[in-house]
Amino acid sequence: MDLLTHKKYLIAIGGTKNTGKTQFSIQLANKISEREKVLYLNWVDYAEKLHKHIVNSQQKINKNLTINTNINYFDVGSFLHIIDLIESYDYTTVFIDDINHYIQSNSDYFDSIFEEQVINAFRYIVDKLSVRVFFTINIPSLNYITNLDNFTWSRSLVNECDEIYTIKSLNSEENQETGEIYGNNTFDIFRLKDKTCEEKHKIITL
Repeated sequence: MDLLTHKKYLIAIGGTKNTGKTQFSIQLANKISEREKVLYLNWVDYAEKLHKHIVNSQQKINKNLTINTNINYFDVGSFLHIIDLIESYDYTTVFIDDINHYIQSNSDYFDSIFEEQVINAFRYIVDKLSVRVFFTINIPSLNYITNLDNFTWSRSLVNECDEIYTIKSLNSEENQETGEIYGNNTFDIFRLKDKTCEEKHKIITL
């Protein structure tokens, strides 16, 4: 489960609301940017607040990480804008945080046709520009480490994504083995899909 290794993959990271998806993705993006150029796109917060997520996790903000909160919501223009940024600045990894806000959805459930389009657009970017794309997504179930049922709003999501994960922040929770309290950079992560077709559960610290 090496999310830091660069592969031309489309990767979904799911979690229920307020379980640390943005915190996880911005810390992961910053970690990846130690070795490559990373573009992080967000439609909710502003750049300074996202920087604070990194600083609070005791990480140094890497110069290869670009946070952009100015991209418009999903349409042809914003899609082409993202492509232009990737090509102009040679980004090799892109984070979409999160797909729900990118497509302006306030629901955990989606209409199928429009959402198929955005997943296929991400797949196009991965294949044509030889980059890796992560995107976060809200899922409805509180039982976050179950199976792919939480992602079936889009058949393209299940079929086109190379890897699918669910995550939950363990911040302030107790380690049952040691009795220590986890910090805000430790996450419970469950892999639901990858090329090996093997599920895997792990606690990771970024």
